[in-house]
Amino acid sequence: STSAPQKSNKQPAPQAHHPLRFLKSLLTNRFAWTVICILAEIIILVVLYLLLYSNFFPVTILAVVFSLGITLYIINYYQNLEMRLLWAFIVVSLPIIGPLLFILFASNHKNQPLRAKADALRAELKSFYPDNPALKNLKQENPAVALQARYICETNHISLSEHTKTTYFPIGEDYFKQLLIDLEAAESFIFLEFFIICPGCMWNQILTILQKKVNEGVEAYVMYDDIGSIFTLPSRYYRDLEAIGIIEPDNKFNSRLNGFQNNRDHRKIVVIDGKIGYTGGLNLADEYINVKKLHGHWKDTGIRLKGPGVTNLLTLFLTSWNLHSKTPLPPENFLPKNLQKPETLKTSNKQPDLLDNGYVAVYGSGPAPIYDQPVAKNVYLNLINSATKSLRIATPYLICDSEIMNALALAAEKGVDVEIITPHIPDKKIVNLMTRSNYLPLIERGVKIYEYKPGFIHAKSMLRDDDLGICGTINLDFRSLIYHFECAAWMYKTSSLADMSADFEKTKKSCLKITPETARLKQPLRLIAETLKVFAPLF
Repeated sequence: STSAPQKSNKQPAPQAHHPLRFLKSLLTNRFAWTVICILAEIIILVVLYLLLYSNFFPVTILAVVFSLGITLYIINYYQNLEMRLLWAFIVVSLPIIGPLLFILFASNHKNQPLRAKADALRAELKSFYPDNPALKNLKQENPAVALQARYICETNHISLSEHTKTTYFPIGEDYFKQLLIDLEAAESFIFLEFFIICPGCMWNQILTILQKKVNEGVEAYVMYDDIGSIFTLPSRYYRDLEAIGIIEPDNKFNSRLNGFQNNRDHRKIVVIDGKIGYTGGLNLADEYINVKKLHGHWKDTGIRLKGPGVTNLLTLFLTSWNLHSKTPLPPENFLPKNLQKPETLKTSNKQPDLLDNGYVAVYGSGPAPIYDQPVAKNVYLNLINSATKSLRIATPYLICDSEIMNALALAAEKGVDVEIITPHIPDKKIVNLMTRSNYLPLIERGVKIYEYKPGFIHAKSMLRDDDLGICGTINLDFRSLIYHFECAAWMYKTSSLADMSADFEKTKKSCLKITPETARLKQPLRLIAETLKVFAPLF
């Protein structure tokens, strides 16, 4: 007889990675391919420029004059102080390459056609709004707050809203639970606009409902940022959406050198039938509802609106869609005209949950020249400078310019109780280092800073004196305040503000208070942080 063959415990040798296989995977990765193409374009332009610069004397003279002209333009006209200093430093330090980099990545001249298109869209949408009676009512109630509301209305071409029910969600799980209920009840259309979409528990449930509603005759429109989702979605994911009847616009990142590609869509918007809307910090990915653990416990917040204030969210979505899509959406097909008449809500017995005595304005902000001023930054400054009792701020990043930093410190020195919550477990270590480098200058002037010990806080909110607040997508960093398209809900005396205040106090109990000793960075880290802060406007 023959014995049974013995199983060998020897593990098979791992196969060596073939260089051609690695090269193929690199070239088929759209992010890697995009980076390679952009770097190749930059190298070609720089080499051509250097050849002309070194071999043709007239070009040398023109290059020097051009560099001086660019520097003068930056100093006199370009955005805030930190941006001017950074780009002036780059142009002067790199007299050949610096001006070229500025034109390619920081100059806004290529965006002028988009500005004209955006202005036309805003003018068209503005024609659907009433004469802003809520602003007149607020002016009689509180003239100072009415001035802040007026700024938002003028820069966004919108009307202030009364009688809008606002619901604050202190955690992503609560937001998601209610969102599924509202999506299931959709009757006419659904608009979604998000920075990140990632297949998983959260998105798959939403997608299932969208497919079901499309089969029932509901129109579904989805926008996502191609760079925000570059690691989570395939390059032609829009085809998968189109296959089930969901429409997605042509808003793709490409490998051509274009500064506008740096201006990403960071908004988070849901509009259902023009009657219900959502905004806040949540993207459509599992970490936002703690199904997936990335950086400890993920705390995010959101706002649900029901009533006339949803119209502001709807017009923001329509503007974004029509700005980027080859198939624009007619506003008259979606704007709920019945919700633009507050008097119908005051006397309606069918919709008692819409009655909220406060005021709401959902506003957008974005890069120049599409927005001719930094709306997000100015709205924050208005809140900070008008505080008399308290300021409660939650932000994942604290990398803002000297104007906001000084406003926060000045408020504390005037006796305002200024409190800021940031993450204890960061998502980006370099960005967190720059955030922590700003602790000590603020603490020394009276600002109180806390870190959320359980994990990462992604909330973007500011509450002034417990009667005026903002909840949305806007971080206290240069990207949100200057480069990205953002949105937020500005609320005065709404019922949700008390919930925001209570949540802040509850969250503080899970935080580590930062002292001058713990805020002081060690010398090597301090040197790195101070160097990085010079380039903070690029992050």
